[in-house]
Amino acid sequence: MWFDLRYAWMRQLAAFALLLAVWEAAGQAGVLNPMYAPMPNRIGAALADLNRPALVRGDTWPAHTDAGARNADLAALIRVTVCIGLSWSIYVG
Repeated sequence: MWFDLRYAWMRQLAAFALLLAVWEAAGQAGVLNPMYAPMPNRIGAALADLNRPALVRGDTWPAHTDAGARNADLAALIRVTVCIGLSWSIYVG
């Protein structure tokens, strides 16, 4: 049953959960440098903070901050899309 292809998603989820648990434990133990490998709970908190509206975060210039973040996100999305497209075209032929 464990090697059945229908349960591949379960194995992947278990492996990802184990990876996160080991990563978090290593961070809590002080083994990892938080500058290079922050703990998963801190990454999640930062992502949640970035997704809150600017006025709730207490930013002084919310319109400017949100516009800058949207432009940066759009630029990153364009770069990733172009890189994937070029990689795919090279791979396919």
